[in-house]
Amino acid sequence: MVGFNAGNYHGVQAVRAGQRCAIAMWYTLDPTHREQAHDSLHQVLTSLETARAAGQAAKQRIEL
Repeated sequence: MVGFNAGNYHGVQAVRAGQRCAIAMWYTLDPTHREQAHDSLHQVLTSLETARAAGQAAKQRIEL
C-alpha cells in the first residue's frame, strides 16, 4: 500500500503486467466537512447507550 499527500506532486509507474487496483480517499479534521452519516450514527449509539444504562438502573432497583 502506498499513500500520497495531496499537497505534493506524485505519480506511479505504468503497470506492464497484472492489474492495478486503486482507491482514492480524502481525510480532514475540519469539522465543517463532517459526514452526516457519522453524526447520525453517533446519535444512535448515544441513544442506545442511554437506554442500556437506564435499563440496568431499573433492573438494579427491582433487585433491591
